[in-house]
Amino acid sequence: MKQTLISASIVAMLSTGAIAGNIDTAIADPVIAPPALTSTDWSGSYCGLSYSSGGGTDAGSSGSTSDYFDDTAIGGFCGNNWQRSNLVYGGELNVTAGSLAIDNGFSDELGTRTELRARVGYAMGDALVYGFLGYGTSDVKWGGTNPGGYDVAGGTYGMGVDYMVTDSMFAGLEVSNLELKGMPTGGNGEHTHDINVISLRIGWKFN
Repeated sequence: MKQTLISASIVAMLSTGAIAGNIDTAIADPVIAPPALTSTDWSGSYCGLSYSSGGGTDAGSSGSTSDYFDDTAIGGFCGNNWQRSNLVYGGELNVTAGSLAIDNGFSDELGTRTELRARVGYAMGDALVYGFLGYGTSDVKWGGTNPGGYDVAGGTYGMGVDYMVTDSMFAGLEVSNLELKGMPTGGNGEHTHDINVISLRIGWKFN
């Protein structure tokens, strides 16, 4: 009889522990893993095309100023990006073909613009917001009865945003400024060409 009571007590204790364990397990707080923050991999080489609208002013050191006729142009660009976490940096060669006419009555115009840029951006999901600084060159052609021209060069800067449409194709919007300076042949004083450009861009990334 004594052994039966002891056995019953042990069984009761084990049953109570099992029930308590089940209760503790049932009310335990679930472990929820935080969502992973991911961004597109922008590293690698890329190339693309642009369609831009530009205009500005031509200011001479003598105080004369002429406006550019606003006009559109097509262009192309190639570059390479490196990425560390969300920071994206790299270099780009940008060429805008065509010309911008100067409203001065002499049929003067600014020719094709070439820019070498250093870019730094921040990746947010499929979007890349970036800014750039660089160096640009072009040439000014004279019209009228005494045709000629001269070279201009100077700084370029701007900012833009690219959005990855597919795994390899992206589209973007960019705003830029060029301040190109040069001395016309014949010593007519230095001229500063301040050009503002808005560009739509589409490109392809190569891993």
